[in-house]
Amino acid sequence: TGASSYTWTAPAGCSITANTGTSITMSIPAGFVSGTLSVVANNSCGASVARTLALSGIPAAPASITGPTSVCASAAGLTYSTPVVSGVSTYTWTVPTGASITTGAGTSAITVKWGTVAGSVTVKAGNSCGTNATARSLAVGLAACREAMADATISKAEIRVYPNPG
Repeated sequence: TGASSYTWTAPAGCSITANTGTSITMSIPAGFVSGTLSVVANNSCGASVARTLALSGIPAAPASITGPTSVCASAAGLTYSTPVVSGVSTYTWTVPTGASITTGAGTSAITVKWGTVAGSVTVKAGNSCGTNATARSLAVGLAACREAMADATISKAEIRVYPNPG
């Protein structure tokens, strides 16, 4: 009450594209992470204390994924991780068909039981504003692995040659 104008200040990198005095429209650049929007009410007696609002955007795509890039079919206990990023509250991982995340879903590190096909491990970063549409990906191939012969039985081979030399 009593304000004759308002002075708005956009966060760094953002720009005010429309200003009606009591409301604004703001352009936010791709990759915006966080900043503070402020407004001051003005009248003939001076200016008010600034009112501020902390803003956050959708987090950037994860920087990288580390983990094995060549695995044996059906291998278990494989760990994949991405560096923790400030402002990220959830990580969305995907693994190839047949593989499964055994622990760590939603966090920056997962443990995987691999399936029988090659494919990619991917991760997206998210927060309360949404999930970044860009996923980081790591291609994983199948290695030529020998399977352990557990409980294998080898039979005695018998060879007979005819005619039997005397």
